[in-house]
Amino acid sequence: MATCVTADITGNGVDCQCGMEEMPFPDRSFDAVIANHVLEHVEDDLRAMREIRRVIKTGGVAILSVPVIQGWERTYENARIESPAQRRVHFGQADHRRFYGRDFPSRLEHAGLAVDRFQVDPSSEVAFGLRRGDCLFVASPR
Repeated sequence: MATCVTADITGNGVDCQCGMEEMPFPDRSFDAVIANHVLEHVEDDLRAMREIRRVIKTGGVAILSVPVIQGWERTYENARIESPAQRRVHFGQADHRRFYGRDFPSRLEHAGLAVDRFQVDPSSEVAFGLRRGDCLFVASPR
């Protein structure tokens, strides 16, 4: 029987109130980590990616999704953009800190993760409640 631990920075209705950049779990604690549209919200995504790697057991995986602009080679982020109004203009949402480009897999690899990219078909998007055009990135510790 699997055990599921939920976490969120706000702590509303979850098992653990924490951010992804510093998770209070021992090394290699989880067989799987799922982060669905989370990394675009964190201040230091590389640190969060390294934390994901740290808490995954050998042979485990992280299933990740983020908004990726396929027409952009590189991720767009700017630490000087701080206000919710500015973030809405630059990143499409007041709480976003970046829009990922096609370099997202290489950012995960830089954090020590091996990455496979999966593009689901439209019927699977409907069946599994995924956003249209989303890719799933399955990452494991290298």
